[in-house]
Amino acid sequence: MIRLAEMSACADDEVGSASTPQADGGGRRLQSVVIVTNADFDQRANDRDRLPYYRPPGGRLALVYKTVNHSGRWLDMLRDAVTLRVREREASGIRLIAVDPPFNYRGGIRFNAEAGATTGTTAGGRLRLAVIRVLAPLSVLRDVFLSPALAWVGMRRLRGRWDVCIGVGPWGSLAGIVLRLLGRARILVYRDRDYEPGLVPDRLRRAYTAWLERVLVRRADVVISSGRLLAELRRAQGARAVHVVPNGVEWTRFAPARARTERPGPVVVYVGLLVPWSGLELAIDALAEIRARVPGATLRVIGSGPPAYEARLRAHIARLGLDDAVELEGTRAPDEIPALLAGARVALANSEPIEYRRYACPLKIAEYMAAGVPVVVTAGTEAEAMVEHHGAGLAVPYESAALREALEALLVDDALHARLSAAGVRASADLTWEGLIARELELAQQCLGGHAEPGDGADVARPPVVNEPSADDPALPHSGTR
Repeated sequence: MIRLAEMSACADDEVGSASTPQADGGGRRLQSVVIVTNADFDQRANDRDRLPYYRPPGGRLALVYKTVNHSGRWLDMLRDAVTLRVREREASGIRLIAVDPPFNYRGGIRFNAEAGATTGTTAGGRLRLAVIRVLAPLSVLRDVFLSPALAWVGMRRLRGRWDVCIGVGPWGSLAGIVLRLLGRARILVYRDRDYEPGLVPDRLRRAYTAWLERVLVRRADVVISSGRLLAELRRAQGARAVHVVPNGVEWTRFAPARARTERPGPVVVYVGLLVPWSGLELAIDALAEIRARVPGATLRVIGSGPPAYEARLRAHIARLGLDDAVELEGTRAPDEIPALLAGARVALANSEPIEYRRYACPLKIAEYMAAGVPVVVTAGTEAEAMVEHHGAGLAVPYESAALREALEALLVDDALHARLSAAGVRASADLTWEGLIARELELAQQCLGGHAEPGDGADVARPPVVNEPSADDPALPHSGTR
């Protein structure tokens, strides 16, 4: 398992130095958690997988999240720009509070236009792209209203004082710090899943997003990063207590893929977003040469993206004459992914090493590992650190020739494939959402113990760090599973 930083969970607010975690029995028992995020819970299957594990035993859990609007009709976009709407419901004992803040009109307009910009647009298309770029700075208004809306709704809907607020990224954590300042949360955990400035296309927004990250990681009680590179960055930025808890997987879901006995055909699989930095064009270029040496080699692509970029991919495939060699499956339900992976021999996570992707801890890698499919990733990224640590794949430079060599090796070398596959399965058994989130709550509990208040004398709960895999899994290796 990825090694966790050996630091105290919570730093001293006064001197900014690490303090000793509260011993069992010496602090408040964690009983309530609220998560604040700008990610739309209703559209993210992995968030739905992991959320229930954040609920403390016998305690309360609430999620405050921003919704995403998709309508491109002008009247709908105007309504979405000038209104604040809130929808609340309960599911399995968890309060789900959806916030539709002002200026939350349909996003991705610039991204979609730029994603397809190289497909040879007309003069009218180029003019439209120019206009979109000129108007893009208006997106600042989205950022201005986002965190205040999340914080205001949290104050109105979340009664009483909550033990822990987990702010996801800078926008969730900015709302979380308001809740802490106003007494609605005892401690703030900065959940560091991505390098957010890397997602922002224009210079002004990128600059203040980076500044906001630096400020908030220094003021959070605990920072939990998804990868080592992010953790190193946060320590350099002055965060007081930084821990690494990687992304995980619903391990049992992939048991059918692990149980396969037949040798998969020469299928390379990609699961995820179809975006310019996904590395798919590079993989398609490599496939054209691989097929000369590995007859029948196929690329299976599972996912979707901006329509303009999907059109760009299809045009690239047609130019190379690979229509019969690339399967564009579209978005599939999470329960369908294991069967699709079971039919693949190699998996891809070869993102372009732009700043955003260099720090990313891709969810797909844990899923590939759990399915027993070796993965090829890009060198110099967090993905490389993951596969090298676990011995579950190969890391290569972001270039077609290097990618081709790695894919060919895994397609034809049975011994190499078997070794990497077995290592990935063993390591993934320690990457269950249940076990990793138990670790997050343990870190929050240790920090909460240092914030004991008069009358807070409950014992400190220490949940288990990992969820051991079932011995009934027929594909579970008998050694080193931990």
